[in-house]
This record gives sequence, C-alpha cells and structure tokens, in this order.
Amino acid sequence: MNNYWEEKERFPYLIEKEGKIAGFILVREVQEEDKRYWSIAEFFIMKKFRLIGLGKYAAHQVFQIHKGNWEVFQIESNKPAQAFWRKVIKDYTEGQFAERTEEGKVIQAFCSKRYTFLE
Repeated sequence: MNNYWEEKERFPYLIEKEGKIAGFILVREVQEEDKRYWSIAEFFIMKKFRLIGLGKYAAHQVFQIHKGNWEVFQIESNKPAQAFWRKVIKDYTEGQFAERTEEGKVIQAFCSKRYTFLE
C-alpha cells in the first residue's frame, strides 16, 4: 500500500462523511502493451456508512477525476461486489459499458470522458 503514496501512477483517496473517515479508494493507471486504462485496486466503505449512497458517490467522483478508459473488476465468486459495481457503473454511464469474464474475474469496461456527474 505504500506504493500508493509514492508512485505517480497510483492515487489514494480517503472517503469522509461528517468529518469522519468512512473508507478509501485506491486507483491505479494501468499501461499494457496495447492499452491504457484506470482501475480500482481497492475500494472499502466501513459498514456503518454503507447503504446510504456514499460508495456510489465516491466511485462517481473518482471516475470524473480520472477521465478515460476504465476497467473495474471483481472476483467471479463475489456476487455482492458484482451487483454493486454493475449498478454504480450502469448509473454513471447510463448503461454504456461492456462486461466480460476472464481468469476468474468479472470486468466492467467503460469510458468516463463523455459523462458528467451531477448530484
């Protein structure tokens, strides 16, 4: 996790609610041979702050900060995470995303350039 404070392609964010730390998001820029995209490496909301829309709001903010192509993945067996990310990304992109499964992961791919987030 120390890499997130030191490497230029990694971005840590703390999530606050009413002056208290409610969670965090770790974003990284991935450079592969034929593509470049943003990815969420870790996403955590404390239990007492869940189910109030804070996670969705924080995710949408991060998508706005890091414009461009995104790939968000979940472990294939983590059905609650898949449901959360499908809803968050569907709401953000108005349904304009692709989903695939590979190597035990479910991956949603989309572009954040054309969307603006309004509360």
